[in-house]
Amino acid sequence: MHKELMFPPTAPNTTYILHSNKFTEKDCILWEPLISHRLIVVTNKQPRITDKSSDFVIIDNNLGSNKQSFVKQLRAWHNWTDRTRVMSMIGEVPIPLTLAFFRVNHPSDIQTARLLADVQFTLPDSYMNAVLAFSVKPQSGRIEWPKKKTPTEEPPNQFRSSDIYWRTLLSHAPEVQNLIRAGDPTQLPKGVPKTPARLHEWL
Repeated sequence: MHKELMFPPTAPNTTYILHSNKFTEKDCILWEPLISHRLIVVTNKQPRITDKSSDFVIIDNNLGSNKQSFVKQLRAWHNWTDRTRVMSMIGEVPIPLTLAFFRVNHPSDIQTARLLADVQFTLPDSYMNAVLAFSVKPQSGRIEWPKKKTPTEEPPNQFRSSDIYWRTLLSHAPEVQNLIRAGDPTQLPKGVPKTPARLHEWL
């Protein structure tokens, strides 16, 4: 169940699972007399539980715990000269994360990029970790953090990807807007009505 209880948790020997971030202690006290077996609430927020409900509410110890940080391992990979020790530490970091830092901090290391391309998707992850540990040369200084890429705005299907005037046409040409409305109105930019526009033409 999502967001709200769709079925009463009254069946015997039945575990009910609810996904909600708005299930409070007040709800626990309200539903507790009706629950015949077990109700599990999946949430991302740490609930506030007092002595009123501590006897029948159990909170998982992993809830609200901080996400694992790989800052120490990544800094060691970037700075340390003892690459054998780096090899043992870099294995703890997810490979996509390490590759993101590699692309930002070593953009001109073509040799390492070729080695990574040779072992990626074909050999076990330990080979990629070995390439990242021993082929990348340690650097002094601060490690640069990758930035999130802003999604590029794509033109509607009626335009070519190389058309540089599609935004202007969509904003000021009613006949083009009607063409987009007939295909997929959701591709119209914000502020443009979704209903077809009446065209005035010379007879």
